[in-house]
Amino acid sequence: LNQGSNEYKDQTGMMGYSYGSDEGPKMCFNPAKNWQLGWYEDRAAIAAPTSETSKYKLVGIADYENSNLDDDHKVILKVEGGPKDYYIGYNRKIGINSGTAEAGNQVTVVERDSGDDLDYSRLKSKLVAKLSAKGSYTIESSGVT
Repeated sequence: LNQGSNEYKDQTGMMGYSYGSDEGPKMCFNPAKNWQLGWYEDRAAIAAPTSETSKYKLVGIADYENSNLDDDHKVILKVEGGPKDYYIGYNRKIGINSGTAEAGNQVTVVERDSGDDLDYSRLKSKLVAKLSAKGSYTIESSGVT
């Protein structure tokens, strides 16, 4: 996982920056790693670029088992359609993710080379955006915002 030119600077999830404690901080993986692992599949969606508008409701991983959520609530949104895949998630800083050191309570956008999830040569991911309420990020290769 990397951010900018520093390969291990990202502190939004456990696969980036290294910590000296075996017992913490309490943080989850980023959306790309969760997708790769096949976690939260029932709360994941793929959004391919189209000319129509699509809306998704993102919830944090700590809310995954919340019985009040309907099927519209997603933990991971994957955007395909170019040389990179993009993974979007809400980095809610609560419960099992209460120790996240970066982008707490923000939507994170992570990019990774497109292709097979079993092709380990392309599995490095990169944090490209941290969005607060009403923020936006445009994926240049697909025009998705």
